[in-house]
Amino acid sequence: MKSHPRLRKALRVTGIVIASLIGFVIVLLGTGALVVRSQWGQKKLLAFALPIINNALTGRVEIGGIGGDIFHRLVLRDIKLYDSEAVLSASVGEAAVRYNLLAIVHKDVHITHAQISDAWVRARYLRDGQINLAALLKPRPPSGPLPVTITVDDAVVDLGAKFDPKQGTSVPPVDAQLHLEAAARIFDPHITADIKKLNLRAHAPLEAQIDLSGGVSVLKGAQPQ
Repeated sequence: MKSHPRLRKALRVTGIVIASLIGFVIVLLGTGALVVRSQWGQKKLLAFALPIINNALTGRVEIGGIGGDIFHRLVLRDIKLYDSEAVLSASVGEAAVRYNLLAIVHKDVHITHAQISDAWVRARYLRDGQINLAALLKPRPPSGPLPVTITVDDAVVDLGAKFDPKQGTSVPPVDAQLHLEAAARIFDPHITADIKKLNLRAHAPLEAQIDLSGGVSVLKGAQPQ
């Protein structure tokens, strides 16, 4: 059976349009990846994202560099977090995240691997009596549950920690090193975590070491089970 000439022409035009759209998307994605890899693109992306992040903080965050292809992997370098009194509360040499971008179609933020290295945090009391790490976010009215599920298949964190007690007390500062390997899933209000390895070593005021592994299940607003 022969096709009608007009039908053949319509199919050919449709094919050309679809092919052109696919080509445009490929070029757009490729251009986006190149832009992120360029210093100009990095500066533009950070200039867009940092004000949004800092608007939610009582202090501010600084990011020295960004890399990755943004479609599968994102790398942030030289991150500095300051508390509401402009004192450095945390720093990260590099935070690398791999993810399945297509999972967002199913309302799942799916992180296949995350690694935080060369990190340091400092917990201390603010002038108003709050601990700085607990007062990083600006107060917000209660909101509904998260609209997405967050799944982390594998996370590796290495950091140094310091705790400064209240001034005027006889309690000495505490220094520690933490190594954590874990997986987690957040489907509001539930949080589940599988701790593959947790090593905590305190250096002062006394030498102590803790090694743990196991699972943790938390219902938001409740105590860990």
